[in-house]
Amino acid sequence: MKILELLFIILSFSLLSACGDNSTGVDDGEEDEKKEEKYEAIIEDFDGPTYSDNYTPVASWGNRTQWNLANVHDPTVVKDGEYYYMYQTNASYGNEHEGHGNYPYRRSKDLVNWEYLGAAFQDVQSWVKDSLNNIRAEVEPPLSPIENPDYGFWAPHITKVNDTYRLYYSVVITNPIVGSNSNRYWTERAFIGLAESTDLSGNHWEDKGMVIHSVADRKETYQRDGDSDWSAYFKYNTIDPSYVATPEGEHWLVYGSWHSGIAAVQLDPETGKTFELNDLGDYGVRIAGRGDVHSNRWQALEAPEIIYNENTGYYYLFLAYDELSIAYNTRVARSKNITGPYYGIDGGNVTDGAEAWPVLTHPYRFNGH
Repeated sequence: MKILELLFIILSFSLLSACGDNSTGVDDGEEDEKKEEKYEAIIEDFDGPTYSDNYTPVASWGNRTQWNLANVHDPTVVKDGEYYYMYQTNASYGNEHEGHGNYPYRRSKDLVNWEYLGAAFQDVQSWVKDSLNNIRAEVEPPLSPIENPDYGFWAPHITKVNDTYRLYYSVVITNPIVGSNSNRYWTERAFIGLAESTDLSGNHWEDKGMVIHSVADRKETYQRDGDSDWSAYFKYNTIDPSYVATPEGEHWLVYGSWHSGIAAVQLDPETGKTFELNDLGDYGVRIAGRGDVHSNRWQALEAPEIIYNENTGYYYLFLAYDELSIAYNTRVARSKNITGPYYGIDGGNVTDGAEAWPVLTHPYRFNGH
């Protein structure tokens, strides 16, 4: 799942301004002093919200006008006119969002006070089911169609290209590939789609269809050897998109969650889509992994968010490590090249599976829990 892009921006301003030009990102004492001064200035000027962590009294659908930042999951933010617009995963306390469209969104003038507006889309895009069953028909041996897929709508990413807003959104199919037992068969693939708008205030979107989908590399079968088998069938889990344009004018989509790591695939700047999806290489290259990236099919990292800093000439790749039961934490690595290799602050090659350092954020424990 994605981490709030505003947090990335704030963190990167303090982190990136202090980074030198050596390959490991280790700074000398003078630059450490500059970093500390910059960090303190941001904290002193930041007037954040003070509401309670417990929002259960206002979590119901009937109280959605009071949600503000309650029930926000995997947000992505962009500015249009005087408002910032935030889009997110379909998730809420008590599943209060169910039946009210997909990818809830809000707007704000100050990034602190948010007005809930509804959902970006009311219905599932028809291309998702069609694409799924067309792919299943081409498997050897062919698989029968799934007539009523179970969907998850996760982790969108919004960006502005020229005068057009592009919303990349993740749709996962949670049905097992065969039958109904997910301990015997891996669940079906995920898709990333694209919709475009020129005016976010009206919530008018033109859907552009599929950008990319999870792909198998034939190193594993879709059968599972029980719930302890975590050697994933699909090479890349096609969710959690992030977008960046290079100084040379190339456009890239960075995506991935667990499975074989984080991938980057080049896009056509005109369409916002991949150039082709004929061969395995068309789905991109791995730019971050964890552990033995060549054999580990369940790498505990996801939610890539990538930015380019023109002052340093580096791409900064933010990653979510681990998961809820272990405690999500956010880390960062950097590279001079969009496809890597990416290095942590200690010089570890994250593209080759080294742990990414430093840890930027981590969860905290509520009082009494």
